[in-house]
Amino acid sequence: MVDATHDPALKAAGFPVTENWNGFEDTKNAVMPIEEIIHESLKERISYESEQRGCYSEKEKLLSGEFFSKLNSWLTSIRKI
Repeated sequence: MVDATHDPALKAAGFPVTENWNGFEDTKNAVMPIEEIIHESLKERISYESEQRGCYSEKEKLLSGEFFSKLNSWLTSIRKI
């Protein structure tokens, strides 16, 4: 898992954050996973991601990109407060 936490600036918007992390204890996950998918190799991971991306139409990919762009803009505005 790669730093699946929210940064402290997002606490004001109600996001769960880990405050005063000591580097050893667990942090709060940004979201609760539906399931854990463990890949035995990088090749297996890349293949899985490729299959997942292929499940979406071009319109869905475009809408997803627009959503994440707007989400990132909103998160940036919260961090400035």
